[in-house]
Amino acid sequence: MTRYDAELLFRLKDETLAEENAPEWDDLFIDGVANFLKGFVLPHAQVSHARKRELEAFVADNKANVGRFMGQVAKEMPQVLNHFGKAFGKRKPGTDFAALAAAGEEVTDYENDWLEGMIDADGEVDGLESRLIARLASEV
Repeated sequence: MTRYDAELLFRLKDETLAEENAPEWDDLFIDGVANFLKGFVLPHAQVSHARKRELEAFVADNKANVGRFMGQVAKEMPQVLNHFGKAFGKRKPGTDFAALAAAGEEVTDYENDWLEGMIDADGEVDGLESRLIARLASEV
């Protein structure tokens, strides 16, 4: 989950707090924000904005065109070996994923400031935010 996703959860919560929501909504909000705060992301895990737009355009183009497809295959052929290693998890020696996961469990100062800002944004601490805080405190 990205920071954008977590902020979206807060916006949805604020907009629907007075409404009757599905019972699963509370858990979705708390789990989603907690996963953002307690998770870890490898530095190269995010795609650039340009690559995101390229992928969105690819998905949006649903017209069949065998010639264009074959052209793209030919264009990518020199990169096949490079992509093969990326796709099947070629690891760099010395990467300690257990240590990265343990470090991700800690809520950083930046994440704490972000959370305080999101909670203070509407001027009150509601029930879902209280439950989120309690969950984070219990996992320390």
